[in-house]
Amino acid sequence: MNFSEYFYSILENKQLADKLYFKTGILDNDQKEKILQITDGDYLTKFICDIVAEEPTNINVLQLQRIYNFAKKYNRQIFPIAGLTDFSNIPKDQLSKIIDALGYRHSILTFLENFPSIAKRNLRDDIRTERPPESFWSLFRTIEYLAGQLGHLSNRDTRTQNKVLKKIFSSNIKTFEELSNVIDDKSAIIGGKLITKSGISKLVSEVDNDYEMKIVFKSNDAWVVRVGSIESIKKVGCNSLWCFTYGDKSRHNDMFKRYSYNNYVYVIIDWKAEQQEYTDEYLMVVVIEPLPDKETYYADMEAGEGDYGTIAYSLFNESIDIFQHLEKLNIPTDIFTFED
Repeated sequence: MNFSEYFYSILENKQLADKLYFKTGILDNDQKEKILQITDGDYLTKFICDIVAEEPTNINVLQLQRIYNFAKKYNRQIFPIAGLTDFSNIPKDQLSKIIDALGYRHSILTFLENFPSIAKRNLRDDIRTERPPESFWSLFRTIEYLAGQLGHLSNRDTRTQNKVLKKIFSSNIKTFEELSNVIDDKSAIIGGKLITKSGISKLVSEVDNDYEMKIVFKSNDAWVVRVGSIESIKKVGCNSLWCFTYGDKSRHNDMFKRYSYNNYVYVIIDWKAEQQEYTDEYLMVVVIEPLPDKETYYADMEAGEGDYGTIAYSLFNESIDIFQHLEKLNIPTDIFTFED
């Protein structure tokens, strides 16, 4: 809208307000004065008159000012409200719904200010999607939940925050609903869940058989748990960013089949790793393939060849030197049989 169009829009709206409300006596001079103090006769004057006319004896100036501010900042490129193209022409039966949607939209935008830039980039299309007014309540609740969960990351160091955010806000996450599903699955890594020996023992005792989960090595400093089911790896690896610990059921099945060996993985738990309100990256390491010959492993590493980088992963799903890790914890290599 250029200046000329904007000027005539203001003029038409003020004339429309005069014609429908002020000259007809539907709204008196006191009400008119209060409205014009808020709008200064701009393009939202008719809209504010519509609101006051619904309850002419109950004017809350502060509330009207808030609604006016929400409307003034409305941008159809960001969380557009379906049917809202002209504030001067809102059907009566839609007025309260539009007002509510503007309020929820304002709160949504406030929450979104604290979202990382990668989230806003990936969610751009969903942010621009037009929604009916009555859907803004549920969208507000979803984004309020997401903001609260992401706020738990504030107790992490910058490196940890970046790792978690990069994984959560992958290029595959395009909608707030998809993001909510991922965060539901990964709430432990966001909030931080304390991992204890008694907790792991309890998980093992609750499974139906050794195939699902079994402790195959124990020392004061480290345990190794063989895991053979999707549900068990989700429980043991709740603080991880391993690909088979989050997503919908079909993703779990696919990822576990693809990255386990003989339907097994091994989880190495380092009890010396620091645990505060979040988990040390090396508290858990997952081994997904049988260990190669050590000399071959390092020769491949030196040459940048072979599968040396796809055998074991930290909680952040980064490949690690498995032999160095086992030596540090005095764990024998022959327990990784990937067999019953």
